[in-house]
Amino acid sequence: GSTLRFTLSESAEWLSVKIRDEVNSVAPGGYITGKAIFDTTGLSPGKYKTPLKITSNDPDEGTFEIPVVLIVYP
Repeated sequence: GSTLRFTLSESAEWLSVKIRDEVNSVAPGGYITGKAIFDTTGLSPGKYKTPLKITSNDPDEGTFEIPVVLIVYP
């Protein structure tokens, strides 16, 4: 197989994703780790939704979205 290359895009100011070692590729059979960081500064109580979009060079799964939900309590 070939190396999977990818990009992540977040569309909400309150969400950021950090990939360990800031890589943008993974070898066949490999994996990467990352973390989602939520910043509630200035947000009113409520439910916030946004997709985390992952685009890759995989011909079968080129682009997909992971739904992200943040609930801010009063």
